Amino acid sequence: MTMQEVADFLNVSPRHVRNLMKAGELSGVNIGIGDRVTWRFDPAEISDFMERRRQDLAPDRTVRRERRRSGSGGYPVIDFAALHVEKQSARAREKAARGKKSGRYKR
Repeated sequence: MTMQEVADFLNVSPRHVRNLMKAGELSGVNIGIGDRVTWRFDPAEISDFMERRRQDLAPDRTVRRERRRSGSGGYPVIDFAALHVEKQSARAREKAARGKKSGRYKR
């Protein structure tokens, strides 16, 4: 199989196939002469690659359901409205402590 045929079969770009080769996920044979690189791939190697990358989706579905039920996925929930109010009141206390007027402009 050529690189384009492999890319079409995997529904990816030829660049992605080259990246998979650089990562060691796929192996091919360079049949080019001189500086012209021409790659060929064994269909059995492509099948082995697909088996290695195959994932069972059943466990992931239960994890996704648990995440939906927990709401935040285990992350702390931040109340931004409360933080904003707290920040405004802290600024007002600082102004009062300095003795500044509450107005915006000095007269």
